[in-house]
Parts: sequence; C-alpha cells; structure tokens
Amino acid sequence: MKAEQADKKPENFDSINDYIEYLRQEIKVDAAELEKLSDEKRMKYQAVGLGLYVKNIEEKQGMKLDPAFLKVVPEMINLGYTAQDIGNLMQSMKKNGVNDMKMYPEFMKGELFPGTPERKQVFTSVKDMVEQHFNGKEFNLGQELDKLADKAKD
Repeated sequence: MKAEQADKKPENFDSINDYIEYLRQEIKVDAAELEKLSDEKRMKYQAVGLGLYVKNIEEKQGMKLDPAFLKVVPEMINLGYTAQDIGNLMQSMKKNGVNDMKMYPEFMKGELFPGTPERKQVFTSVKDMVEQHFNGKEFNLGQELDKLADKAKD
C-alpha cells in the first residue's frame, strides 16, 4: 500500500533496500484505511511487498530467486527446515557456482542430467544444508533427499 502511495519508485534509488527503507520511514498509512481493505486489495499489497523483499534478497545475495524455488520454500518449512537452513542452502549454492535458485527444484525433480556440473553443485549444496540442519545428529541423507524431492514434485 505504501508503494502505491509513494511518489518515488524503486528506480529512483540505488538499491531495493534503500527503497524499502524509504517506504518504512517516509510513507505513512492510515490504520483505519488498512482495516477497511478488501481481501483482494490486501492480497495485492502483500504480493507487491513480497516482490520487493524477494528483489531485496536477490540484490543482497547476488542470486535469482526463481518462482519455482519460492513455491517449494513453504514445503521445506513444512518438513522442519528453517529460514536459516534455506539461507544456508542459498549461500552454499552461490559458493558452489549456482546463481539461480531454480536449479534446486530442477535437481529435486530429477531434471538435471546425471554427471553434469550443475547437478553436482546443487547436490553438494543440498547435502550441506541437510548436514547443517541436523547439526551432528544422526540422519539418513537418502531419506531426507527423498522427502525434499517429494515436496518439490507436489
């Protein structure tokens, strides 16, 4: 709602983060007006806000957060993985040379060809995330990968 009311747009700023801070600090929303929002308008504003936060993460991390990846994030959380785990996955993928998170669901769906560098890079990153998630506790990597793959295929 703030973005709609603002005179300035993201392109007026050096970064999306600067724009978000501008919206937080400079644009005020009438609480009564917020209460009267229809469900449709509320969803519209939430989608715009989510888009800004996704762009902010992409900018800060130097990674593309593909919609296919964003779709599986809630499923990962339903399996008990946390935002920290997902951040670890992103960092590991970047470290391993993967800059587009669409590779995660592609890997989980079996769409990356065996033996390719991309498949190896994503596998290593997912393995790192799972190991960090369990933090020294015993787990079965194959079972965890199957659970994650099942959620990516839904």
